[in-house]
Amino acid sequence: MKPTATIKPELITDIIATIKKVPDDLVPGAGGDREWTSFLKRKLREVGKKHEYLVSPCPDDDNKEWLYDLIWFRNDSNFQLREVALVLESEWSKDPWHIQEDFEKLLVAKAPIKVMVFQKHGNNIDVLWKLLEDGIRIFEKQPSDETYILAAFKEEDHEFEIRIVQDA
Repeated sequence: MKPTATIKPELITDIIATIKKVPDDLVPGAGGDREWTSFLKRKLREVGKKHEYLVSPCPDDDNKEWLYDLIWFRNDSNFQLREVALVLESEWSKDPWHIQEDFEKLLVAKAPIKVMVFQKHGNNIDVLWKLLEDGIRIFEKQPSDETYILAAFKEEDHEFEIRIVQDA
């Protein structure tokens, strides 16, 4: 088996900075969940391309998703899939079970960076952190070196709270 590419710390830093900046570029209460998702994916596509990844969906494919809401990948010289570096899922429903359902897609993804974007509702942030972190801990898998970026949008503060979970 070929060794996987090492993810550089500055890549994680770029992803987090990009997510944290999204609320600065969108007016509170303006647009809906679809606008937020579209804007976030567009910004993270830019980061992926900056780091020389192909990104799906891309703007010229009518926003067709391939497996996940967003992925960064590389192909070999024969256009065969060589590497998936990042997978992202977002769920704007405030129902914890909808969030968990989308999050669990990340558990089975073969990628070193896994991003989950969601929003808290009322005082449920501690429940959501526990739900996601327990999901990572409980899921039975082969040893891995994955970084989970969990990004919770706090509407009342118009900002993201981010937690990083290393799964080794």
